[in-house]
Amino acid sequence: MKAQYTVYKSDISYFSGKLEAYLRYKNIPHALVDIDQSKLTMLGQKTGIMKMPAIEMADGNWLFDTTPTIQYLEQQHPQNPVLPDDQALRFLALLIEDYSDEWLWRPAMWWRWVPKVSRAALGRRIASSMMTDSILSIPLGFLTGRRQLKEWIWGDGVDQHNSNQVRDMLYRELEFLEPLLAQ
Repeated sequence: MKAQYTVYKSDISYFSGKLEAYLRYKNIPHALVDIDQSKLTMLGQKTGIMKMPAIEMADGNWLFDTTPTIQYLEQQHPQNPVLPDDQALRFLALLIEDYSDEWLWRPAMWWRWVPKVSRAALGRRIASSMMTDSILSIPLGFLTGRRQLKEWIWGDGVDQHNSNQVRDMLYRELEFLEPLLAQ
């Protein structure tokens, strides 16, 4: 079956992973394209924002931002729905998704960018994927990791006073949610 969607993504993007998992679950034919700098620039030109994942549809239209993208795809592919039919459970599922996307993002970013080994490895992977000159991937990876730490941690409301709380937030949330969801 021919792919009707081309997904521009990065394998280290949480939201790319969310979209890919959805497409696999729904068995929706799609082609995956790993992002690089030229493709990211192209996405900015096509969608108005340099953001991925983004989907180019067969008709030339574009989708981006995973939650509305999945909601659109649910309308186009209603078999095996990802949301419950019960309206209260549907609301709860959407609430948990939104909370996870928007708030649990901070501990995810903490674990990605604060530990030096993670910052170095992921910074280098991002730099390598964005450029063709592999010799520069180590110094540019270092700079990428520093930039990500500054922007997604220290520039996003985390500081020396709350860093440990942000780090441990995921564990506290899972402990809180588990008994609620068990019911």
